[in-house]
Amino acid sequence: MVSEWAPKSVDGGDDYVLGYMSKDCTASYKENNGSITVSQPGVNAGDFAQVFSDEYNGEYVIFSVVGLVAFREMVNVRGVSFVGKTVVLANTINLQDIANWTPIGTAAHPFQGTFDGGKGKEYEIQNLNITSHEGDYVGLFGNVTGGKTVIRNVHLNGVNIGVKNINNLGALAGAVTCEEGGAILVDNIKLSGLVKISKGSAQVGGIVGDAKNATITNITIKVENGSAIEASSSGLGGVVGRVEGKVSIADVNSNLDSSGASHGGGGLVGQITEGTVTIERVKITCTVSPARQNRSYIGGIVGQVASAVVTLNNVEFTGKIMFIPSNAGINSGYDGFIGNSSEKSNVHITNSKSHTEIWHEIHDGGTIEASYDANGTPTVTKTE
Repeated sequence: MVSEWAPKSVDGGDDYVLGYMSKDCTASYKENNGSITVSQPGVNAGDFAQVFSDEYNGEYVIFSVVGLVAFREMVNVRGVSFVGKTVVLANTINLQDIANWTPIGTAAHPFQGTFDGGKGKEYEIQNLNITSHEGDYVGLFGNVTGGKTVIRNVHLNGVNIGVKNINNLGALAGAVTCEEGGAILVDNIKLSGLVKISKGSAQVGGIVGDAKNATITNITIKVENGSAIEASSSGLGGVVGRVEGKVSIADVNSNLDSSGASHGGGGLVGQITEGTVTIERVKITCTVSPARQNRSYIGGIVGQVASAVVTLNNVEFTGKIMFIPSNAGINSGYDGFIGNSSEKSNVHITNSKSHTEIWHEIHDGGTIEASYDANGTPTVTKTE
């Protein structure tokens, strides 16, 4: 039976405290306007957590797995968006006993506040596992929207996501989107340990599946050997699957391999569909592989640019592109920078270089050295 407790007043606010859990892994806590029951298989009975607190300058604070689960249920079940509110992680959270995590934020109830994973502290969220999910939007967070939404200072250590035929997958978030005029901020995100994201369909990224009108900055992906992300359809990127709208991506270092995209696969971004996109100070070291299908736009930085103005400045790619020639005359493309850009796109590359090993399915296709100077003048050398 859940222990009795009551919120105490702190400077006119409520200090939300979660009581000891019962053996069936359920817990209850109160709100100003009602109550909610939190249930999560794998959360240990007897766990005690202070979930939401006004003690830290009015911020909501999470100390444990139970607190993270309670926060998720507030968003997903009660529809609390947390717009204008800040949620802070105050401890390392290990999700190893949760075999199938349910993402924070749904299509109907997205997260729209600020989530801070530690304010400069070295806290981690460890062993994120998602093995099945109904509907799109999969990651630690599912659907994140809003013009002033922020996710920052999050370190994910160990990720295993394997959900079949789902769109919008990312270790941090399935999608971070807002309408024109706003800008979601994703800042200071780390991904480490063994990371595997597989079986997804479209918009699959190492950090974010789909990004629209967003600023994504200070991303460090340093994963173990054997880590990789996979998708069966379009938009597969080592950091972001698909990008649209006004988007800035900066200060990224990643070694995450990607494979399986049938249309648009890149070491950084899979597809840029439309908008104005700036990419700068990026270093990618990985292998990018396509699917065994007719059309495969594969790039060391970006797989495909459909209809957008794209600027690449001070970017570097070092790695392999496993290129499978197209059949039936359908166009394919591969490049150390951008696999394919349509006539409707406008691409500018400056102060950048790539060292690309090309592998044509079963044989060595040689090496391409390419660079662009400050004026955008290219120099390309190919060694067979």
